[in-house]
Amino acid sequence: MSLLKKTTKEIYYIEGQYSEERRALHEYIISTILKDTPRKDKPEAYLLGGGVASGKVQ
Repeated sequence: MSLLKKTTKEIYYIEGQYSEERRALHEYIISTILKDTPRKDKPEAYLLGGGVASGKVQ
């Protein structure tokens, strides 16, 4: 028995794609997280960089 453990990608990613079961799980997780998220016509993203405690406040 190998002491090395496989990642879930190594287990479920076969021939360049996730298994049908794994894709369904991913869809479920994503839809559950986003179900109460308001949609925008023009979404915005803010990327902040800098060291710890350097005043990254919006």
